[in-house]
Amino acid sequence: MALGGEVNHRPRLVLRVDAVEELALGDVALHEHVALVAGDAREVGEVARVGELVEVDHGLAFGREPVDHEVGADEARSSSHQNHFAPRPAGLDEERILPVATGLECGMPAPRILLVKLSSLGDVVHNLPAVTDLAEARPGARIAWMVEEAYVDLVMLHPAVDEAIPVNLRGLRRAPLSPAAWRRMARMRRAVRARQWDYVVDTQGLLKSAMLARIARAPVFGPDRASARERIAARFYDVKLAAPWSLHAVERSRALMGQIFGYRPQGAARYGLMRPEAPPPWAPAQRYVVMLHAASRAAKRWPEARWMELARRLGESGLAVVFPGGSVQERATAARLAAAVPARPEETGLHGGAHAVNVGGAGKPPSVDEVAAAIGLGPRES
Repeated sequence: MALGGEVNHRPRLVLRVDAVEELALGDVALHEHVALVAGDAREVGEVARVGELVEVDHGLAFGREPVDHEVGADEARSSSHQNHFAPRPAGLDEERILPVATGLECGMPAPRILLVKLSSLGDVVHNLPAVTDLAEARPGARIAWMVEEAYVDLVMLHPAVDEAIPVNLRGLRRAPLSPAAWRRMARMRRAVRARQWDYVVDTQGLLKSAMLARIARAPVFGPDRASARERIAARFYDVKLAAPWSLHAVERSRALMGQIFGYRPQGAARYGLMRPEAPPPWAPAQRYVVMLHAASRAAKRWPEARWMELARRLGESGLAVVFPGGSVQERATAARLAAAVPARPEETGLHGGAHAVNVGGAGKPPSVDEVAAAIGLGPRES
């Protein structure tokens, strides 16, 4: 890629350095919309994260802060992950690329960002704190979210989300021959293609989310092969970043977003959802608990007997219980649960926040006593 040419008026991650003629990238797949990600004054050849565009002398470069998880080769990587850049050219004036001084700002237009996190409900909720971080670190950014139709209203409760682009993959899977389902998918494609995006970020790491991200015809950022939930998805990202599995799903999304936009997530996760001005019409007058019993797969559901036992204990403590239901099957389950408990026909482990408590663990559903203790009911009297 020849450098020193015209700089696009959009913040396309472009580096202009008169002293450098070419810079070779290894396994970062570039196409006509993908620009060059530059490092700092000490390591020009490091592909790390995207920071804020700053104007420096005669060119543009990225200012960024160091983070824990960087993209780049190390001794443990295979040869295909090494030598992303050609050797440093002799006589390169590093100070013209990015001086040591920090706090530089640029009056470039606000970036237009497309997030891809399709489903399920828990995954969508887990992505909300990353949006909160991004909105604070990059005020003025225009954020759109590609999400399954069922969760459009949820993501629009976040004040930083300007637009939700509905995806009908689930409807298409249920009725693959339905013309209406295909028309909805075509509308989604037109909506994505009608806009010019500066960044497309897939935090889901699935093949389906990666393929949909490519519709945008813009640089796609996502987890690397070791971090993606489906490793093949990483082949479709232009820039691949580490998101260690040792982190909670919320922190993985926050870390990934921070690497891309050049900041370090701070503090507890904040979901950012706006509280409705008035309670919903179905809400009891007394204090109540909404019990989210539904899940997309049977393996994710807590046993009904435990819901019933917990509801009885909540009732004994003076709390009303609400069992919601969306689909016909969920409403039938809600009615069955409500029939066993004096309750009107949404607490599972949210990560972070002052009022969220994780119970149970991977492959280990919590007991009724664990949930009761988490919400302050204490042990049941015998």
